[in-house]
Amino acid sequence: MNQPRVQPRRRTAVLPDEQDDPMDAAAALPGRTLHGTYRVGAELGRGAMGVVFEARHQSLGKRVAIKMLAPAYARDRGLRKRFFEEAETLARFDHPNVIQVLDYFEEDEHLFLVMSYCPGQPLARLLEQGPLPEARARTILSGVLQGLDYVHRQSVFHRDVKPSNIIVGDDDRVTLIDFGIAVRADGTRMTRHGARVGTTLYMSPEQITRPDRVDHRTDVYSAGVVLYEMLAGRPPFDAESDFDIERMHVLSPPPRLRTKVSEPLRRAMLRALAKEPDDRFGGCAEFLEALQRPAPRPGLPWKRMAGAGLLAAAGWLAWQQVQDRSARQGPDATQAAYQLTLVGTRTLGIYCDRLVRLTGKQMNHELAQRVHDREMELAYAIQIEGLTRDLRRSSEDFVALGKELATYPASTRSAAWSRAQAQVDADSAPRMRHARARLEAAGDTTPRYADCGS
Repeated sequence: MNQPRVQPRRRTAVLPDEQDDPMDAAAALPGRTLHGTYRVGAELGRGAMGVVFEARHQSLGKRVAIKMLAPAYARDRGLRKRFFEEAETLARFDHPNVIQVLDYFEEDEHLFLVMSYCPGQPLARLLEQGPLPEARARTILSGVLQGLDYVHRQSVFHRDVKPSNIIVGDDDRVTLIDFGIAVRADGTRMTRHGARVGTTLYMSPEQITRPDRVDHRTDVYSAGVVLYEMLAGRPPFDAESDFDIERMHVLSPPPRLRTKVSEPLRRAMLRALAKEPDDRFGGCAEFLEALQRPAPRPGLPWKRMAGAGLLAAAGWLAWQQVQDRSARQGPDATQAAYQLTLVGTRTLGIYCDRLVRLTGKQMNHELAQRVHDREMELAYAIQIEGLTRDLRRSSEDFVALGKELATYPASTRSAAWSRAQAQVDADSAPRMRHARARLEAAGDTTPRYADCGS
């Protein structure tokens, strides 16, 4: 990485199958002239894919950075071919917020990338001093999003957006580095098929659960993580193990910010951090637009206006309820209550079905924990989270039906239940009895495990 040497952030995936240590060959590079042109100087940094050195173009006297890739990339014919294809793509990039690839070559069975040298410091080093003011965080992220939007429009996405890959200049000008090598929209990549790429602290949920199906919106998520860290001084999800961090990315909402930020910025950050790509911004340009949206002016009496509106609405609802009481009796009311009893019975059935499935997934999850199968443990945890959410929704629907049914007189409800029970088959009768007992219960109508018995 072409910046002053800094310890890389932890939890970066090793990309090739062979976990080569490129340092054996790298140690001999300082002082050498590569490709007959580049005089190698001091090491600047290192990562999963290789080592970066400062260098100077001998003819032009221009300061550059040279990255030597790990030996496995040169030994693997497929990766070697993709390196040259991807380097050619990156060499065409021309944007002030994106590192410029100047040259690429092979020498002594090693692959090299020559890049422009970026003065400044990694955002990671800047964040070691603590969180940033909102205005500065906006400025830095704006540069990140402009650079990402540019590469996305070239049908390339980064997949490893993080503070150590963002260089911040003295004027807060941002340069995105270490595309390492990024993936094209057609799926061509420097990594082996199915390999997980990225840094766990900044990975999107889909990088963890379906790495072969990521698109540009994975960079939107990672940019949201970076924004959170700039504002909070720490990433939203952190734990002792990679596995626990992955679970948080997939299952947990981001913790509430303790620092005060404007509401538009908070909403933009949370949308970028949505678990499902479809719930995020459609791209970095849209994220940037939301980021630049001004905060609402202080002092507007919206709370007083809202309070007056709520009082008026409450008065109207009270009057409406008086008018509705007369409509809750008679044949039409019995028909409406009858429909509610049928829907309530079906909703309880859905609740019980989801409860049974959830119980099975929980048992499988415990088994995966006992045998230390981390992949299956995470897979079942994801399914449990989804079923728990669905179960909660069924319970809320059932309670809402109970509240609606309670607005009818007892005589109307009794007639409706009698009509419904006379028309169901023998298999459905027990479920309807449970539904009636719960929906007619005084106080809490929330369904319970016992309501799912025969």
